[in-house]
Parts: sequence; structure tokens; C-alpha cells
Amino acid sequence: MTETSNNTKTIEELVMEIPVEEITQPTIPVDVVIKEAGKLHAFATEDKEALLAKGATEDMIDDISVR
Repeated sequence: MTETSNNTKTIEELVMEIPVEEITQPTIPVDVVIKEAGKLHAFATEDKEALLAKGATEDMIDDISVR
């Protein structure tokens, strides 16, 4: 898998490429993770200009959003 191909793959495709032996049970309840991801996305959106200036991309910020 090359970096170029990652840009055209969906999150689902990337997740499906994770080897089964690397998959573990979550240590944090899923609802907590989803809530925290939503908060992180909101903060990243508020600080978008500063994050972009430091090298983050809009795709990185968008990928934080709750799925």
C-alpha cells in the first residue's frame, strides 16, 4: 500500500487492511470515543487556520469527524 493509494481509499477499505492479529478489544467504551472524537473535531474546526498553518490538512481535520 503506497501513500498515493491511501488517498483514494475509503476509511472502510483502510480498516479492512488491518491484519486480524493486530485487532484488539477497545479499552474505552465506544460511546466515549465517539463523543471525544466529536469534541476534538469541533476544537479542530475552531482552530482550523492555526492547524493549517502548522501543516495539518483539511482532510486530516475532516477525518476526525464522528462517523
